[in-house]
Amino acid sequence: GWRIFLSFSILLIVLTIILSFVGLKFVQKAATDNASNELRVLSVTISQQVQRYLKRLESGLKSLSANSGVLDLELGRENFNKKRIDKFLAAKLTQLPNFDELALFDVMGTCVASTDPNWSGLPASRELFFINGLKRFNFAEIFESNEEVEKVLLASTPIHEGMDPHGVLVGRVNLSALYDLMGQQLAVAGNAEAFLLDSKLRFIIPAKNAPDELRQSHLAATPLIQHLQDEFWVGRYQNYKGSEVLGTVLKVPG
Repeated sequence: GWRIFLSFSILLIVLTIILSFVGLKFVQKAATDNASNELRVLSVTISQQVQRYLKRLESGLKSLSANSGVLDLELGRENFNKKRIDKFLAAKLTQLPNFDELALFDVMGTCVASTDPNWSGLPASRELFFINGLKRFNFAEIFESNEEVEKVLLASTPIHEGMDPHGVLVGRVNLSALYDLMGQQLAVAGNAEAFLLDSKLRFIIPAKNAPDELRQSHLAATPLIQHLQDEFWVGRYQNYKGSEVLGTVLKVPG
């Protein structure tokens, strides 16, 4: 009898261990799936807010360009009134809080007026924000001039009279406001971090308080680098510190 009892007890213990192991795996999978869904919702929400912010930037700069009779008039003159343009841009900047600075480039690519004195006279004939800005509205790739201490994101759009562009209107995007917008959602998620990259996968918005070398290694040393061109990806991986994290990649439409 005691042998039967012992065998039965061992069988119960083995079954308990197996069921506990299976149950633990199930709980871990359920927790991971739940975290993945939460991260998916968070990333979609942030993406939508970033997209709306960029749309507001686009509509604001386009509206200014379409109603810029003063700029059309002055650029059409051989000797334009720089003070008048500076005053006009300064007044319009107060109505466009999503921009830090505004600048006007002539058709040859020279900055003829700006709310930032450091930009005046800046040559940009070979810069993409000017080249593309002569044709259509665009968000330029990250730009770094000799006068700028940090990299900036620029939006540009043509100044037209009929079909011929007279120049390019350029706005420097307020990245602090953009990060604050993302941070409002990140605060709800606790210890989540978010990176915003441009079309060449360079940082527009970094992680909070992260030195540049850590930000770069975070991408280069993790599976994220393999998925940055995906429309959407979510998965677990080890970050640059060797800690296991859950991450996602999501393209911002447009």
